[in-house]
Amino acid sequence: MAAIVRVTRVYIACAHLNHDPTDNAARNLAALCQRCHMIHDAAEHRRRRWLNAYRRRALGDFLAAIERMPVVTVRLPTTRGSSPAWAETPQAARSDARQAGDRAVLARAAPDLLA
Repeated sequence: MAAIVRVTRVYIACAHLNHDPTDNAARNLAALCQRCHMIHDAAEHRRRRWLNAYRRRALGDFLAAIERMPVVTVRLPTTRGSSPAWAETPQAARSDARQAGDRAVLARAAPDLLA
């Protein structure tokens, strides 16, 4: 009876023991095979996956609430006998809507800039 020998290649990965990639001290690094590295990081991956999903849901709820907000129209006072104020013209209304859309896009892309 002949024995079958299988040769496999094992790749070593450098693991941060405290899960902080900025801490590169020798005491914080370990050489682990890919399987052991994934087992070591499993709890951290679950935590990050939950946190990312939580942030996406929170942002989605926030944006949905903004879309449900009523649109408020402000009319500027006009003097007797003059043409309507510039804010009441269709061109100005389109410009205001365009600016509001730009703010909404910016809020989605970089919310910290509007704070």
